[in-house]
Amino acid sequence: YKADLLDDRAIEKLLAEVKPTHILHAAWEVTPRLYSTSPANRDWLRAGCALANAFGAQGGQYFCGVGTSAEYAPD
Repeated sequence: YKADLLDDRAIEKLLAEVKPTHILHAAWEVTPRLYSTSPANRDWLRAGCALANAFGAQGGQYFCGVGTSAEYAPD
């Protein structure tokens, strides 16, 4: 399956098609030397929240979001 996780409609369509019970979410900005300060991190935060909310609304059971710790204590 493929979907643009930055597109809320694509998320909803994917979840409706796949009907997952568990999600491991690890999509973030990973460009070396840019990832810790990239404005794209805000987009990925919003997308991750949208994914978790849509997943829960469709009856998802377990959502695990994975990060690096850089998002908690940037230099």
